[in-house]
Amino acid sequence: MRANSFVVLQFSLMIDVLVFGIAAAIVVSVPALNTLAYILLPLIVMAALVATPFTAWWLAPRMGRRHI
Repeated sequence: MRANSFVVLQFSLMIDVLVFGIAAAIVVSVPALNTLAYILLPLIVMAALVATPFTAWWLAPRMGRRHI
């Protein structure tokens, strides 16, 4: 496995947790969104899973140059 692919895989897990956590905290803390949480939380999970690989693929080369 190339170093870039390994870094992308590591970042994918961290970015997914970060995106989901921030979005879920916003939904739970805003009363208007809290009433729609049963719809919004599954959408947040799907959006985080879709956005994660692209964000990690964009971020990995930038971090790889510094730390690998």
